[in-house]
Amino acid sequence: MILTGGRSLNGETVRAGLAQWYRQRAPYDRDLERLEAETRAARPRLWAEAVRVSPWEWRKKREAGT
Repeated sequence: MILTGGRSLNGETVRAGLAQWYRQRAPYDRDLERLEAETRAARPRLWAEAVRVSPWEWRKKREAGT
């Protein structure tokens, strides 16, 4: 979804530390890659914890029953 000023909703949620770049869905999106790297370095919200599990990793473990 494109927001005013040409910004993307995906990019803004990644920039805010509320989401991460899902490489399987957008493997060539260099803007999301860059935004995630910048956000990880700043360590807000999602990135504040030293140990975290990506949603797709959590689902895989849950489906496997572990």
